[in-house]
Amino acid sequence: MGSGGSTRKAYEVQDDNAIKRSLEIDQYLDEESNKEQPRRVLLLGTGNSGKTTMLKQFKAQFAPKPTEEQVKACREIISQNIIHGLILLVEFLEGTNKKHLLKSETLGLKDVLRNQVLAAGLTIWDEDASGTMYSKMVRIVWNDPEVQRTERLSHTISDNEYQTIYFMKRLDTIVEPDYLPSEQDMLRMRSKTKGLHVVELEIPDNPKLEVIDVGGQQNERKKWIHVFDNVDCVVFIFSLGDIDKRLLEDNTGSRYDDAVECFREIVSNPQFRNTGFIVLMNKVDMLRRMLDEDRDLMHRRFPDYPGRLGHYRDALIYLQNEFQTIYAENEEAEGAIVKQIRPAVAFYPSTATDTENALKIIKGVKDSVFRNSINDIL
Repeated sequence: MGSGGSTRKAYEVQDDNAIKRSLEIDQYLDEESNKEQPRRVLLLGTGNSGKTTMLKQFKAQFAPKPTEEQVKACREIISQNIIHGLILLVEFLEGTNKKHLLKSETLGLKDVLRNQVLAAGLTIWDEDASGTMYSKMVRIVWNDPEVQRTERLSHTISDNEYQTIYFMKRLDTIVEPDYLPSEQDMLRMRSKTKGLHVVELEIPDNPKLEVIDVGGQQNERKKWIHVFDNVDCVVFIFSLGDIDKRLLEDNTGSRYDDAVECFREIVSNPQFRNTGFIVLMNKVDMLRRMLDEDRDLMHRRFPDYPGRLGHYRDALIYLQNEFQTIYAENEEAEGAIVKQIRPAVAFYPSTATDTENALKIIKGVKDSVFRNSINDIL
């Protein structure tokens, strides 16, 4: 009997030790999980697609808030956006049959803003030698009835020019000496991405995401190859507002065709064979406006388009199918094995300045990264 009792005690001691060891292992795994390397998300797309604006949305939700100094630094960028955008609006009108309706004062001030303000790196809060604030000149140009008319021509002006209209409507606030940009102002300001921008996002109860934004202009794309290794998810962005626009680089090729060829090149890269893909069909608000103002746009741009006149959803489905077909054709070319292991591509209509929409996209990115992690384990 005594021997049996001592055996039970020995088992109890062993059980206690096993439980203790198990808890220690769990604690170790939790600690290692917290040290887990960030998942890499590559943000790709052509110039003016809205990549950088989308990244700003991600940062606003899941990265440390900008310091006051960083916010103040945005003032100068917004000033440049306003002045440059106004110049472009006036030059757009000069190229139409309405040029004679522009006031001579508007044309003269356009040259002043270009040659004396932009060229010298001045802002709308500065003043000229006579003490006249450049913000006053900006207001005079904007108040020209023909310049204001451009708001009704969103299907023919560029997105940068259209964003200028947003800032002009806030001019009374912006010209104040102590003006600090709002979150929406910072989302809408424009600056070209040069080189690589890397942002680490901390999402509660999820691995960190390291989002890499690379310049989308044609001369920047040669740098993309340096960030293709160990990518968990590619987010490709193209602008729905570009379906009838010319390339910024040479003003001859089509921006939309450039985006299609860029996507074709990316999905065929062997380094992305096991990588999740998300395609953001960005600037849906612009597509809606364009179709409202030009109902025959899709039929004129795409001769095989089967959809209804001015119908937004038909247009969206047609454009999504074009990218889906490219993805599927690449799978077929790679063979049956690649087709089995390659994740399905996910599509999201998006507006980069819409915070709620950006949160849905982040969820899609998380899901894509998680699926790829499970596939690695299996």
